[in-house]
Amino acid sequence: LFSMMTEVQVDAGGNVLLTDASSYPGQLLFRDAETREWKVIGRHGKGPGELEFPGRAWTSPEGLHVADNATQRETVYSRDGSYINSYALPGMPTHVISLQDGQSVHASVVRTPESAGYPLHLLDASRTPVLSFGADTAMLLPGARLLGMRVIAAAADGGIWSARYNAYTIEKWS
Repeated sequence: LFSMMTEVQVDAGGNVLLTDASSYPGQLLFRDAETREWKVIGRHGKGPGELEFPGRAWTSPEGLHVADNATQRETVYSRDGSYINSYALPGMPTHVISLQDGQSVHASVVRTPESAGYPLHLLDASRTPVLSFGADTAMLLPGARLLGMRVIAAAADGGIWSARYNAYTIEKWS
């Protein structure tokens, strides 16, 4: 039984990636489309390859990714469950799109002078913000958390679709 699923992702091959944050320990589960078997990945803890409170999860050509809300980092595993790497994150993502070149676009709150107030962030392969965007000007309004939150999806032409949580607005960014 799952107690608090925070993420379910199905990739193009039919593999399923799921995080269950409030079971103890928090779990990252992977279901291979061919074998149809569930595999628990990672273990509880704060060290390399360990998870405290897993949140957003996604797949990329590099492997299986999970953002840990407690440690503020992204952990990457191979599809067989082996630990690959961990990265400090500039902000906890609500949505992620992996790009082919190792970069990614995160919908998150990043509190640096250059990125604060922008809802979307292009991160390089080391998870350092390269560009913050998604608004004409930075939106810094105390108490208006939903103002900057976005749901994102990849567009067929390589762009990014972005939808606001608090408005009937869908935008496309190159």
